[in-house]
Amino acid sequence: MSTIVQRRNTNHRTGGRVDIARADWSRLPFLEDSFDRVIASNIIYFWEKPHESLSEIHRVLKASGKLTIIFQPISPTNQAKYLSYGYVTYSQETVIQLLNDNGFRIIDVLSKEEAFEIRNEIENIEKNWPDELEGLGRNYIHLISPIFDKICHNKKILDAVESIIGKNILVCGTTLFIKNPEQKGFVSFHQDAKYIGLEPYNWVTAWVAVTDSNEENGCKRMWPGSHKEKIKHHNQKFDENNLLTRGQTVENVPLNETEPVILLAGQMSLHHPTVVHGSGINKSNDRRIGFVVQSYIGTDVDQVIGKMYVQQARGNDEFKYHKHVGRPIELMNQKDIQIRKKANDELSKIFYTGSTQK
Repeated sequence: MSTIVQRRNTNHRTGGRVDIARADWSRLPFLEDSFDRVIASNIIYFWEKPHESLSEIHRVLKASGKLTIIFQPISPTNQAKYLSYGYVTYSQETVIQLLNDNGFRIIDVLSKEEAFEIRNEIENIEKNWPDELEGLGRNYIHLISPIFDKICHNKKILDAVESIIGKNILVCGTTLFIKNPEQKGFVSFHQDAKYIGLEPYNWVTAWVAVTDSNEENGCKRMWPGSHKEKIKHHNQKFDENNLLTRGQTVENVPLNETEPVILLAGQMSLHHPTVVHGSGINKSNDRRIGFVVQSYIGTDVDQVIGKMYVQQARGNDEFKYHKHVGRPIELMNQKDIQIRKKANDELSKIFYTGSTQK
């Protein structure tokens, strides 16, 4: 593995951008307060001494530094498989306890109060502008609401996004996914990149839980590793209960290989454009609400089908592929409503390109 990493990063090493070191995580060869960020992606399974490893990471991080730890929580569907590979698997609760024991604290992107404020904003719009969040109205809500706009420019979210796509970031669009308890709404398994027309895939979708999102109320499920394959065939079903525009569906997804993404209100997940994901119906007695920034894109990402309305979130846009718009200063301002309508009209053209049905 070390040889492969060295070879793949030859240009970065010779250009002075990357240093590569091989070391034991429980004895890192770095001074205290050396790093702003540490990313540990799918390696916790191999730590022989997880407490010592996390303690070392804490030592080399600066006081304001952040640790991003990525792993697949243990579940009945994956335990046997991972054990057969020799992995040491952990539940989400165990990893949180390990982090707490070693001086870390979990960062929710929103407080419970902020999440509740967002829910109130939704229900205020539903009450006073009853049709505004129906159909395509679920999209681009950040262009008519300062509260939703603020989420898109949230520093905690943008820090995480920047670590994946780089410092030049555009807010490309937003969507509300609301599942009411008395309805049968679901999201079929699909890949975001199938119909959106954003290339290259230097972009990421942020799914922010406005309410708790769990298996009872129809949380998102991911098919791990599916992003490494090509775009799959999608059937267009136009099911009235499907929250997707075309009812686009990847068939025969092995449910026992998918993983639930369980979030508390105020927490967030990020996913790749080509990962297969979906969600079931809400079987609880309360609403399940997700606010999705779909997506944060690097400024090098073009729209190859149509036209997109974007906001600058960070950095600079040297490519200027898209229509830039400002940020709202009041709820449901008439000028903002007109901009949002234009954005949604263009988005509809993109979503239904090549389709004979809407």
